[in-house]
Amino acid sequence: MKILKEKNSLIKIVIFLAITISTIQANRSFTFNMYKQTMKPYVVNGIKYYPKDVSIGKIFKGVASWYGTDFHGRSTASGEKYNMYNLTAAHKTLPLNTLIKVTNIKNNKTVTVRVNDRGPFVKKRQLDLSYGAAKKLGIIDQGITDIKIKVLSTHIKKRKNVIGGIKTQSFKRKFFKNQNGKIQVQIASFSSKERTVNFIKTRNLKRFSPKVFKVVRERKTLYKVVVNKFKTHKEAKKFIRNGRFKGAYIVDL
Repeated sequence: MKILKEKNSLIKIVIFLAITISTIQANRSFTFNMYKQTMKPYVVNGIKYYPKDVSIGKIFKGVASWYGTDFHGRSTASGEKYNMYNLTAAHKTLPLNTLIKVTNIKNNKTVTVRVNDRGPFVKKRQLDLSYGAAKKLGIIDQGITDIKIKVLSTHIKKRKNVIGGIKTQSFKRKFFKNQNGKIQVQIASFSSKERTVNFIKTRNLKRFSPKVFKVVRERKTLYKVVVNKFKTHKEAKKFIRNGRFKGAYIVDL
């Protein structure tokens, strides 16, 4: 009997350790997904959306709604499960995991939320709040309200120009919004400087006046290749649709 009890105790310890390790791995995976941003274009109802890089401090106004029980527990665009009680929100083009301060213009209540999903895909609505965030703003009953959004953080620690021998410019908002009347398009992104240089040399990009920028996000370094030759958004979108650079998108604030 004593041997049997010791065996049962050993089994319980093994099971406990297995559950603990599994939980740690799950938490690590969640943490990674939580802070991983995506700027890839996506399609909903036949419409293609282009996520946009934004500057900290940027303010814009719009209309917000909220979503709750019907989506509770479902996967969000960031990969995590939607929790209606957390302070999160869905936006069509803000980078995922952007932190924003939302103000209810009608009662001046505020809440800080993290963008972890895409939407709302309804005309004249800019933001879909979680139930928890909507409750803090006092809009549960009416469902929608006029809001002001202020960008607090995009989890981008450092931005600077790199790559010797390639024409670069300061990574400033005015550059991305408009440079000499031209629209900017990001055509590639790499984690290696060598791969970036090789891409530019092998793809014959000289005529596009490419610029390369180093972006550090949560200890991960990316080299973003941007071209500047388009006078209008229509011209830039036509360039993207030709499919030469898969995943290309307009960098526009």
